[in-house]
Amino acid sequence: MNRYLFKVWLIYLGLAICYSSICMLVECSEDGKTCDENEESCPAEDISTQMSEVEPNLMELLQEAVAECKDVQCVLTELVTDEYFRDDCWETQPLFLRTKPGTLGKGKLTWKVLLELTDEGLMWGDIGENCIVHPDVRNGTAFKFDARFKGAQMTRQQLEALKDTIHISSIQAIHRGAAELVLHFQRALGLAANGNVFATKGAKDIPLHTDRAEIFVVQTSGRKRWRIYKPHTELPVWGVHGEGDWGKKGPLPASLVGDLLFDKILEPGDILYIPRGFPRSATTLPNMKRKNERIIDISIMVNTEGLHLVFEKYLRCAFARSGACDKKELGEFYCPLGRTLTEHARTEEGKPLRKTLSIGFLSGAKDYWPMFAKSMADTIQPQLAMVLKKADEKGVSQEP
Repeated sequence: MNRYLFKVWLIYLGLAICYSSICMLVECSEDGKTCDENEESCPAEDISTQMSEVEPNLMELLQEAVAECKDVQCVLTELVTDEYFRDDCWETQPLFLRTKPGTLGKGKLTWKVLLELTDEGLMWGDIGENCIVHPDVRNGTAFKFDARFKGAQMTRQQLEALKDTIHISSIQAIHRGAAELVLHFQRALGLAANGNVFATKGAKDIPLHTDRAEIFVVQTSGRKRWRIYKPHTELPVWGVHGEGDWGKKGPLPASLVGDLLFDKILEPGDILYIPRGFPRSATTLPNMKRKNERIIDISIMVNTEGLHLVFEKYLRCAFARSGACDKKELGEFYCPLGRTLTEHARTEEGKPLRKTLSIGFLSGAKDYWPMFAKSMADTIQPQLAMVLKKADEKGVSQEP
């Protein structure tokens, strides 16, 4: 019994060390910045919305509150302090928000604004850099780097001549208004965020795919129709469910796509929240009276599972820190408890481990730790007990 308590104590010590490690890796300073080492609007057209019927009045109340906001800070304050969003939407179902004209402020990107970026020395670059990725270089639906373009100066004429979707990654690094918009999301949610811009000329279909981040689509110009489907796997996690996202390197299998949940056209100023792992597709809807119009949106990726900020990885880190993963097999280290953890996380009873660490986790607020610690304990304690019990039943070694 004493050895068992000692083992649990070691694991909880590992949890504390893991918390400190994550905060050092991706930490929000007091000003909200992350530290990272390594036109004409058409009337709204609601085609079909099959959202959950649970507490519809709560959704309407939130939407009405957001509609009264005059700036993004107000929108996000209403969002993150709303129990309906935190308890019933976050990671669970899509949410559509309509804002007043002017709410986005300088974050409202237009084609003119993007063209002006070329005057400031915009360069072709690699995916993941602060760059524009050349749309002629593709691999399925994902962008692929080609050395022919990297580092080359882009001209206004080149940008105007492109007929396909233009992808500008990390827009916050090259446009002040977009930087403020992304920073507002990061500060409000207390999680690291990144902004990607997609500008499309004409009608284009974006195939079904999923992501490892919570996505907030902010429509800034033109109209775009979004369809979101129920996921086959709820809260997918990298390493537990393969790569954790699908549809980037080829068509998304029909077996991974559930019922249609949301089908709506976004207008400039609209915001659409898409939980991670939810299959979605989109279609740009050009204005036939404006042949040169670009449909533009900023996809703000709130990096949760993509940065391993889920309970499953937190507990896995604790196992490693406690010394429970220092076993060797054929000369390589492996983690017997880790295998049990993976199997457990795939089950329905292990689903809580696949959830994201609490909203505000990286906020840096002085009074946040007690609330976070309780949230962690409420999830980790029962899940840890189940994992250790299953390991005992299988005869898995748990000795540090």
